[in-house]
Amino acid sequence: MLPKTFSPSPQQGAASPELGPGATVAAEVQPAQNEYTLIIDRKEEKELLYRGGYKDVRDGTTYLNACAQTRVPWPPRAKKQWPKMISRETQKSELRNRVKQTVREAYTQMQLIYNNDDDATPTVVIDTSFDNYRIPGPYEDSNAWEEKRRLAAIVIQKYLRRKIAQLAAHRMRRYAIERRQFWKEHERRKEEERKAMLQWELERRINPRTPADFEVLYQELENWRFQENAKIHCNQAVNRHDKTHAFKELLTKELKLLQALDTLRRKAAKLNRQDRIANTLTKMGSPKLWEMSNGRIVHVQTPATNRASDLGQLYKELTKQVDSMDTRMGVLGYVKWMVQVFHTPLIREILLLIEREADLMFRGRPASSLNGLRQRILNLFLQFVETPEFNPEAVSFLYVPVDFDHGKNRFPMMRDMPAEFP
Repeated sequence: MLPKTFSPSPQQGAASPELGPGATVAAEVQPAQNEYTLIIDRKEEKELLYRGGYKDVRDGTTYLNACAQTRVPWPPRAKKQWPKMISRETQKSELRNRVKQTVREAYTQMQLIYNNDDDATPTVVIDTSFDNYRIPGPYEDSNAWEEKRRLAAIVIQKYLRRKIAQLAAHRMRRYAIERRQFWKEHERRKEEERKAMLQWELERRINPRTPADFEVLYQELENWRFQENAKIHCNQAVNRHDKTHAFKELLTKELKLLQALDTLRRKAAKLNRQDRIANTLTKMGSPKLWEMSNGRIVHVQTPATNRASDLGQLYKELTKQVDSMDTRMGVLGYVKWMVQVFHTPLIREILLLIEREADLMFRGRPASSLNGLRQRILNLFLQFVETPEFNPEAVSFLYVPVDFDHGKNRFPMMRDMPAEFP
């Protein structure tokens, strides 16, 4: 039913532009009852495409979304046809998605929806158990807001300054701890160095090895003799005969100390010679260090270094203490095989001594009687190792060059020196 103020379309039965295509509207007027009846025929109306909406489960009525009410061309790539002006389609706009997430989500929801005045049954039930009620506070103007910001800035400054002070205090404490540890470590290192120096001074006096060590011992002996001599001279309680006897005892002690020093010197010379020979043999057998174009260092073994290494190993075997006759005979046999390829007086003497030692060992002679013979073999084999003719690597370790023309242009000119060497 429509109110009285409704005025129907003047063309009854015609298709109305307000409705869908194919729909017709007819109106009946009853003046006696002062009523109007509007009849809409939707049988031939074409349904719109379903693009989302809602459906009433009670009577099956479908409510389409607003975007579905606007007639747009389909498919979307087809040429767009603009709707007619002054029509229902012009009153609806095309929707576009624009996402906007606000700081706080808010909505309005009805608590109860009544079907009519008599039935108060709610159609929507809302759970209010988790609702929060907010009461607005006093109005805050710009001055109050600025004051609040100022107080907040003061609080931030207090916390920042406290943090800066904490960091500074932590840094100072850590520095103090590090300094204490540094000085403690410094004192510990100094104490270790002092003990090491004391141990070194004691060791160099017990087992002297260098000329400087013997110089210290001789200087201390001289100081000791001077002090003892001064004590004897200054002692007025003894007569001349006792002083002469004391001087003789002092001289005897000095002679014994000098003999002990000479023994230590011979021992040190022997040890130094052994160390020097061992270092020389090790250097002879070491690989060559060659620098490549890219700066990398490579170790290169040459036939000369390999032979020098074998000779050095043989020399070490000859210096070892003889434990069994078989081991010694094996070493002598290897030495004989190594040197017999050459024919020189040195080689003949080495071979003769090797045969003599083997003969004496087969006869069962004691080892103490063979020490001199073994030392002679060791010295001759060392000459063999240090000769460039037998060991090419020994050229670099000679004190006198084998080339007699070496350095002739650097000799100082003398008055009786010939103009040219022959």
